[in-house]
Amino acid sequence: VARGDRFLRPEKNTFSLIRHTAEITVESLVDEIAVHLGAAREQSRFLAEAIGRGDIDIADRSKLIHAMFGSLAAAPQVGGIAFFSVDGWSQRVGRSADGIVELFQEAEANLVIDRLVKDMRDRSSPYWGGIFWADSLDEPYLTVSSAVFRDGNYLGVVSSIVSVQVLSHYVDDFQLQTGLHAFVLYGSRHVLAHPAMTTAIASLGPDKPLPRLDEVGDPYLAELWAEDREALGLLEGASSSLLGHMRNLDDDQVYYFYRVVGGYGPQQFYIGLYALASETDGAEFDRLFLR
Repeated sequence: VARGDRFLRPEKNTFSLIRHTAEITVESLVDEIAVHLGAAREQSRFLAEAIGRGDIDIADRSKLIHAMFGSLAAAPQVGGIAFFSVDGWSQRVGRSADGIVELFQEAEANLVIDRLVKDMRDRSSPYWGGIFWADSLDEPYLTVSSAVFRDGNYLGVVSSIVSVQVLSHYVDDFQLQTGLHAFVLYGSRHVLAHPAMTTAIASLGPDKPLPRLDEVGDPYLAELWAEDREALGLLEGASSSLLGHMRNLDDDQVYYFYRVVGGYGPQQFYIGLYALASETDGAEFDRLFLR
């Protein structure tokens, strides 16, 4: 039996086991991403609520900065935190190669920030604003923001940012632990996290903060949506949200499993993994999918 046929057409009970293992493996990756991003959301919300209660006086910059430093220390996933005042000034703290740095601007000049402060007035819960390019750090970030109200008065916005590079380190660790090729897409055509993105990609910048599928040096990910992909019989009739397909590529067969996850901004995430038949044959197949 050809190795690809062996993967696609096992006995009925093995079908169920492969599907179950794929489901829990992808779910594990989804959960890790949720924990990673949830820390940014909770720090944004926590600091906004503390200011709203009056525990932190934004008029006292030293106390505000101290509280922001504390939020960074509590969440190593968070690359930076900022408070943007409705009065136009801003205070930022963030991680850099030289440690924690802070920046105060008496008049915030970024028009995107100005729009964010205006839009957040009508939002009662944390809001994921999508991808933006941080010029000062020369890399892309995900951002989540929480509105600040005190006694019914709108004071501004607390925003937390998550580095795409740091997120890629989590994906890289997952890949090393499982032996499977993991990825997170932002929408269906751009890569948000991938082991190749743990270091900077020279072609990225403000006008193009994320690479396309064919720009991370992964030929199997680049062919994810190729027209000759085939449905996986082992997913037929599954009640879970796991999706997948297979492709014949370079004398090998590639099996893709993923979930579509919303709630993190204007684009859905495609969180998943792929495996090659040549890597999952015999004992290796048993180790990865029948453990």
